[in-house]
Amino acid sequence: MYSIYHRDPHRHYFLHPEEVVRAEAPASEPLSVEEVKDFLRVTDDSEDSLIASLITVARESLETQTSQVFAESTFTASFGRFHQILELTRGPIASVQAVRYRDEHDAEQTLPADEWKLERHGTGVGKIYLTQEFSGPSLSDDRLLPVTVEFRAGYGADPGDLPETLRHAVRYLVSHYFDQRSMIGVNVNLTAMPHVVDRLIAPYILRF
Repeated sequence: MYSIYHRDPHRHYFLHPEEVVRAEAPASEPLSVEEVKDFLRVTDDSEDSLIASLITVARESLETQTSQVFAESTFTASFGRFHQILELTRGPIASVQAVRYRDEHDAEQTLPADEWKLERHGTGVGKIYLTQEFSGPSLSDDRLLPVTVEFRAGYGADPGDLPETLRHAVRYLVSHYFDQRSMIGVNVNLTAMPHVVDRLIAPYILRF
């Protein structure tokens, strides 16, 4: 056992996860195919499958750029150790289901609820604070990431919960991909964000 409150000036105040994994795809995308077709002025159905896939690609790209979760989902954040403050690098945080760890026998254990608390900050970032009751259990030597936090993050299950500015960003990025679809294999940077998209997402980018 050890004291989590020992002050080490060489350690960062917050510990970021080494890995964050989405447990399942969101129930719906922020925009429907019909909404995007109206924006693109596409009237036939021949490219519906392509448009649907581009909506997903655009949403995932913007989530990566901003660290914001556009449609509420469950995630698992993995850490190499316990720390006084574990920062969850996705937002906005909705809830935390559990804090788990692998003990010295490599058995999964759940940290009691009175040993941690969730605090949400104005930017939507959530932090797990270990309380004075935290016992500092021994961790498995067989795991690189023995500590995990299961949490839900996102603006909500309803597409209308996403701020309209971010919905516009998805529209413009889908439009960009759609217009460039014939350029695959040509020396064109398809991953570059259009300037209008950069401006739309700028206020929403979470910094860690």
